[in-house]
Amino acid sequence: MFLVTKKLSMSKESLKEFQKLFLQSPKLQEELKAVKDQEQFLCLAVERGKENGYEFTTQDIKDLLTEEAINDFTGNTPPQEVY
Repeated sequence: MFLVTKKLSMSKESLKEFQKLFLQSPKLQEELKAVKDQEQFLCLAVERGKENGYEFTTQDIKDLLTEEAINDFTGNTPPQEVY
């Protein structure tokens, strides 16, 4: 159990470090903002993270960001309920 918890913690820490890189890299920001599909965005973020030495999953991103934040980032809007 300890090893699983430690790995999850390291994964989330890795994501937070990647987030710092993202905030400092206009090129990375442009690349990720150009993706309009949520799943593609998540996969590309994981891929770019790995390329830069960070290890995290799409679920780690989902846990860190709300669905609304991901949709705002990719320009997607969820379907509106009609009353």
